[in-house]
Amino acid sequence: MSKDGYSFSLADSTVAELLIQVRSGRIPIVGYNKMIDLLKTFLNKDLPILPGKRDLEVIIGLHQLREGLEEISYLSQHGWYQMLMPDREYAHFGPSLEKTCKEERDNWADFIRSFAETAFCYGIDIANSQPKVVADFLVGKVSEHISSDTYIEPSIAVRRHLEIRYRIRQVVRSLQKKSRITL
Repeated sequence: MSKDGYSFSLADSTVAELLIQVRSGRIPIVGYNKMIDLLKTFLNKDLPILPGKRDLEVIIGLHQLREGLEEISYLSQHGWYQMLMPDREYAHFGPSLEKTCKEERDNWADFIRSFAETAFCYGIDIANSQPKVVADFLVGKVSEHISSDTYIEPSIAVRRHLEIRYRIRQVVRSLQKKSRITL
């Protein structure tokens, strides 16, 4: 797939979660090592781990970083090295693994809360709606407020549209499962 221009990287929060899980014994080391061997076959060699939001904005050209892309690549490689040797402790570059995971969970909870409020304001009954219908409607509403003066292909609006669509579908499915359980 990389020959066709596709690139795969792990999110920094995913790396943090996996390292916490394997270090605490919740993921057996044998299974973890099998996962790592599979990841080696398709992860981007130059950027195996996607850094946080600010660094991603530098990568796609929204901001300039004094240190440049080399610093981002170094941090990505450092994170990958931690993944390869999960039992070792390393100097932290940025927040702790636990803080990274907590921030990601809090952001997700805030997104779900905001999504539910928006859906309610438009009279959408999430639990009884098709995920695609809800996603299309709300992505359209959110996309109206997304724009960028920077030329990037695909545009930031398209990228955000895809992210929002994915997140909305996940929320709808999650809420539908919960409503079936409580019925």
